[in-house]
Amino acid sequence: MRNSAPGLDRITAEELLTWDHPSLAAYYNLMLAAGGPPEHLACSRVTFIPKVENPQTPGDYRPISVASTVLRAFHKILAWRLRDTLHLSPFQHGFLQRDGCLEATALLHTILRKVHNSRKSCAMLFLDVAKAFDTVSHQTLFRVAVELGLPPPLVNYLRCLYSRSTVRLADKATKCGRGVRQGDPLSPLLFIMVMDDIVRKTLPEVGFDLDGQRVDSLAYADDLVLLAEKSPRLQDKLHLLSEALRKAGMSLNARKSRGLTITKVSKRKQMVTTPTTYECEGEPIKPMGTDDSVRYLGLHFNWKGRIVPKHTGKLDSLLKELTKAPLKPYQRLQLLKFHAVPKFTHELVLGHAHRNTVKKLDCLTRAAVRKWLRLPQDTPLGYLHANVKDGGLGIPCFSTSIPLLQKKRFEKIATNPATIFQIMQRQDSFRTQGRRLDKPCRLNSTVVTSKTEVREEWGNMLSNSIDGRELRHPEVDKASHEWLLRPDRVFPRLHMRGIQLRGGLLPTKARSGRGNNRQVTSKTCRGACQNVETLNHILQVCDVTHDARCARHNRVLHRLERLLHKKGLRTTLEPVIPAGSSFIKPDLIIETDTHTYVLDVSVVAGYRMTESWDIKVEKYGRPDCVEAIRKWAAIPATKRVEHLPVIVSNQGLCYQPSGDGLRALGLTSRDISDLCLLAISGSLRCYDLYMRGTRARTRGARAPSEGVAGHTPPPPSLPLPLPPDTRRGGGRSAAEAALAGGLSASGREGGREGGRYVPPSKFHPPVRRCSDFPPVRLFPGRPGLYRVDLQLDRSRGPALQQNDSRCTPWRRRSFPYRRRRTLRTPTPFRATPGDRRPV
Repeated sequence: MRNSAPGLDRITAEELLTWDHPSLAAYYNLMLAAGGPPEHLACSRVTFIPKVENPQTPGDYRPISVASTVLRAFHKILAWRLRDTLHLSPFQHGFLQRDGCLEATALLHTILRKVHNSRKSCAMLFLDVAKAFDTVSHQTLFRVAVELGLPPPLVNYLRCLYSRSTVRLADKATKCGRGVRQGDPLSPLLFIMVMDDIVRKTLPEVGFDLDGQRVDSLAYADDLVLLAEKSPRLQDKLHLLSEALRKAGMSLNARKSRGLTITKVSKRKQMVTTPTTYECEGEPIKPMGTDDSVRYLGLHFNWKGRIVPKHTGKLDSLLKELTKAPLKPYQRLQLLKFHAVPKFTHELVLGHAHRNTVKKLDCLTRAAVRKWLRLPQDTPLGYLHANVKDGGLGIPCFSTSIPLLQKKRFEKIATNPATIFQIMQRQDSFRTQGRRLDKPCRLNSTVVTSKTEVREEWGNMLSNSIDGRELRHPEVDKASHEWLLRPDRVFPRLHMRGIQLRGGLLPTKARSGRGNNRQVTSKTCRGACQNVETLNHILQVCDVTHDARCARHNRVLHRLERLLHKKGLRTTLEPVIPAGSSFIKPDLIIETDTHTYVLDVSVVAGYRMTESWDIKVEKYGRPDCVEAIRKWAAIPATKRVEHLPVIVSNQGLCYQPSGDGLRALGLTSRDISDLCLLAISGSLRCYDLYMRGTRARTRGARAPSEGVAGHTPPPPSLPLPLPPDTRRGGGRSAAEAALAGGLSASGREGGREGGRYVPPSKFHPPVRRCSDFPPVRLFPGRPGLYRVDLQLDRSRGPALQQNDSRCTPWRRRSFPYRRRRTLRTPTPFRATPGDRRPV
């Protein structure tokens, strides 16, 4: 009841659970002693849900009645106690503490297979009761309650309840004259009591003989199946059933009912269907043939038994509808996980779908998810199917869940002590299903036998992959995954790209060069640092992304400071504290009444979270540092100084001790999740900056040291040609040549100077001398900032604008005729009077 809607009193289930339990129990006992609930609790509100797109008549709406949660909680207690005392027919499977759908469908399949294996005649009717819950008579309810031996106080309570029951339509209250109360926990039990009484009046001695056990009917609430060995006897049962339903205020819907008559041809020893027409109150019931099927409890049956489901076409069409719908990627993902997959689970499990079928369903699901989230084809399966708390996306896998559920449900029948199920276990059809389900369920060549083992194996597959080995850290705070569990709080593009970053699926040379990929001839960094271009290198090491990494750290730090300041804590941001002959500069100092916390933010690689925590604690936990902090902040001896490193990985995972410490300071899981999202956003900025900043260096011809077959280097006396700008079709501008002209075409190797090849530097890329470069002057006071003065001829202005002038190799800008622009370069330059080239 936690997520149920409130009634007219607006009391939610969460509020009800906070009430004093002894007082609530006394109130319920008072209602039972008074013989009924008060009128305001017996009144329900009604909401009309349209069945069609443009409703015109009252029949186009579906009324939904919602009663008070106070009354529903009381009736739920009564239903629990009443269910244990009812003695109903063993063939009534609905709304009881057992797997009714499984028992009814398995028994029906066993009977149909027994008919064919033993060559016995059988006649059955699949009947539909028209609006059964809405039309049952109240007097029938009270009469059946007395006949079944319910206590008189409970019977009197039911009489008072239904006499006072009203529904409110707008401002008008309407009396309910028939039907059970909608949404009431007592209603299902009261209804199956009436249906069991009706079925008992339809010649229970007439039915199908299953190895000595007479099966006269199968009932699941209002879904009825009548059985007999001869069609005339079945017609008699139908007349008696129709009469009993009429007295109870209900009727059969002949148009939705079906008849099946199977007879034996003695001479040919074959079973055939005969088109016998049964009549219900003058209306014929359509007979079934060999090509017809009927739907019963969510499964399809034909004259030979249960039809094995094959839902590849249905799932494919459903996924195409989700793809075409104007939805965000996370909305499609939520609909797939919580609506589409459960929609097929029931029929796949009870219908005993083949394992090849569920494998095809998995292939369709994974292809759709990759398309929605723009994931590469080699995305690890562990990342798609592992639990969100283990680092994955939590996409359900049919190949592991369906076989285990089939076996679990099958074992319920195999261990049921009831007589009818003991007979079922001796049938050939039951043994055939058991042999097929005994095959082990394997995941990555590992036999799994439970849901827990499946989750652990998917997590192991993710942690053993190259892309996902940092996701399954043993100490990750639960708030790190909250943005995936509640994606409506995240921008759609950030959510999609965050999933790509989290799984290590962003394109890099190291990732693209896996396997036998001959298109990737070099895996070195495009920033000329001679390291392998991996995602961790881009986000943590490369000089090109240094400023972006600092900005990422500062955003997380400032957001943390604002959150703690809102909690009423005294904060000091980046203080400079003298410590002996040097100084220390922690990111944040938090003062409470009893403690002083020294916080230091670090955004590190996932595998270094524990190491970074230890380094930070060791650095600021030294006695001299603690004494310096005490002296600087004038902390009394009664206060403790504790260091709390805030460690977040570049993929948005918060270290568990850091999360616990932040919660102790008053932050919530949502606040910690926001910090993780800031780290993800900063990492994506680093990656985008790197890709834009190094793209211009890799457009032209490769340097000789790359060893590309067929490459002919230019003559030593000539400078390297400038590669054209492929994005706008023109040559490079003067500003671009000033900043990137000295690099070779690849951006990683050396250049040529005066006919002499200059080897690549370890830290700074070599550049060429060019007398046409504009002057480059160091911006005073800000290392890394440069001002490029462009004195452009007016006649050449339109051509330069058309050919795309960019101030930096990673950002596109358009220059006017005369303008001064401040530039930020990825590596420091030194301007000398005699040599204008950066070195």
